[in-house]
Amino acid sequence: MTTQITICNTQKKELNTAYNGFSSTWLPLMTMVGTDSWRKEINTALANVDAVESDVNTYTSAGGPPGAFALPTALNNVRAAIKTLRDGLQTDLSNVQGLFTGSLMTVYPRVTNELTTKVTDLEAKKTKAAQDAGKYAAEVSKQTALVNTHKNSWDEAVKVCEPLLKGK
Repeated sequence: MTTQITICNTQKKELNTAYNGFSSTWLPLMTMVGTDSWRKEINTALANVDAVESDVNTYTSAGGPPGAFALPTALNNVRAAIKTLRDGLQTDLSNVQGLFTGSLMTVYPRVTNELTTKVTDLEAKKTKAAQDAGKYAAEVSKQTALVNTHKNSWDEAVKVCEPLLKGK
């Protein structure tokens, strides 16, 4: 049982180390998701694209070279790519957040509690086993003494009776 208790305690320690490492590593990402700061940054990038588009429109309407007329199309493609990134990232981050808060953040504590309960149960069984061992060792000693007493009595009876049985 001592080995089982040691194994459970080692598992708890390893689990806590993994949990703490995982939490500290992923906490900044979860904070970013929770505060929506990533969305603000992407929206700022979209606003910058709008500002550049305004400058391009001013440039082209002022008689910019023919190649400049392709810039609004390119900016629309950049804007679409940023929006696609934003929307895809939102889905991915929602999935990661669901995994983090729904599974990992509940599984680690549950398993740790199960290991703690297992250790408590094993320690109680170990204590009872030690008590029972002491009780049964005392009973074995008592019975051994009783057997020895009966054996000695038997040996004395054999000594006394042997000559009589042999006719002496």
